[in-house]
Amino acid sequence: MFVAFFPHLIAGPIVRWNELGPQIGDRRRYRLDLDNVALGLTIFCLGLGKKALIADRLAPHVAPVFDAAALDQPITALAAWAASFAYSAQLYFDFSGYCDMAVGLGLLFNLRLPINFAAPFRAASIIDLWRRWHITLSRFLRDFIYVPLGGSNCGPLRRSGNLIMTMVLGGLWHGANWTFIAWGAFNGVLLVLNHAWRSYRGPRVPTRLGRLAGWGATFTAFAIGMAMFRSADIGALCHMLLAMLGRADGPASPDHIRVGADLYAIRHGYLPEALVRAWFGVNWSVIATISTLAALAIALFLPDTMELVDYREGEPHSDWRRSAGVLAWRPSPAWLTFVLVVFATAFTYFWEFNEFLYYQF
Repeated sequence: MFVAFFPHLIAGPIVRWNELGPQIGDRRRYRLDLDNVALGLTIFCLGLGKKALIADRLAPHVAPVFDAAALDQPITALAAWAASFAYSAQLYFDFSGYCDMAVGLGLLFNLRLPINFAAPFRAASIIDLWRRWHITLSRFLRDFIYVPLGGSNCGPLRRSGNLIMTMVLGGLWHGANWTFIAWGAFNGVLLVLNHAWRSYRGPRVPTRLGRLAGWGATFTAFAIGMAMFRSADIGALCHMLLAMLGRADGPASPDHIRVGADLYAIRHGYLPEALVRAWFGVNWSVIATISTLAALAIALFLPDTMELVDYREGEPHSDWRRSAGVLAWRPSPAWLTFVLVVFATAFTYFWEFNEFLYYQF
C-alpha cells in the first residue's frame, strides 16, 4: 500500500516509510472523516487553482523566449530577465500546486503527507530558500548524499566540496543534461558563498534593509539558476545569459513584431514602437510583464495554501509561517463558495493539454 499510494508517486512529495508506514498501520484511520474530507478537498482545489489559473497562464509567455534562445534568435535583456522570473513563478505554482493536490488527496484517505514548499520566494538567503523549496528532495539529498560524504563534520573546504557535489548530483537527478549539472554547480557555489558570508557576519541580526537586499540578491540568483534549468542546452543557456547581460543580438526589426496586445497598442498609439522593439522585442509583452508581477505578488504577499488552512506536517522549521488572519480557512459558506469558484474556473481550462512540469524530471 505504501508503494502504491498514488497521490505522491509521480512527482512528490518524497515520502519515506517511517512517515507513512505508521499511518497505514493505524486502523483508526480506516473510516470516513468528514473533517479531513472538507480540508482535503479545499487543499486539492487550491492546488488545482495554482496549477491551472497561475502556472499554466504563465507558460505561453515563458516558452517563446526560451525557444528563441534555443534557435539563436534575438532576445532583449528585459525579455531574458522577465522570462526567467516568469519561469521561476511558473515552476513554483506548478509544482507546489501539484504537491498541494497530493496532500489534499492524502487527507481523503486520512493520511497526512509532508509539506513540500514553505513560501520559498520569501527567503532572504539561498540557504533558507533551499530549506523551503522541494523540502523532501532537499532532505533526501542531505541524508543520502551530503551526510555520507561527511556533511558539516569536517573542515570548511571539505564541507564546501560536499555542498557542491550534493547540488551537482541533485541537478543530475533532474535529467542527463549539462544544463542541469551547471544549475546544480551554480547553486552549490551560491550555498558555499552564503555559508562563508554567515561565518563572516557572525550572529548579528540583519536590519530590515539588509533583509530586503538579501531577498533581492537571493531571488535574482535563483532566477539566473532557473534560466539554466529551463534552457534546452548549453548553447541556449549561453544565449540567455548573454541576453541578460545585454550582449545578445539586437532588437527585432519592425516586420517581426508579433506580440499580440503590444502590436495593438502600437497601432493605436498607446506604446511607441521603438520602446517595444528595444525592450520587449518579439517574444515578450506588457501583458506578460503584468502576469508575471501578479504571480510573484501572490507568492510573496498572500498566505500560502498551508498557511491558509494551518496544515502542519513534516516541516523542518515553522518560522516561515505568517498568520492568515481573516483569510484563514474555516468550514463556512464563504469558503465553500470561493473553493467552488476556483474549481469551476480551473475546470474551464481542462480542455487544454498542460502537463505538470515536474513529470519530466
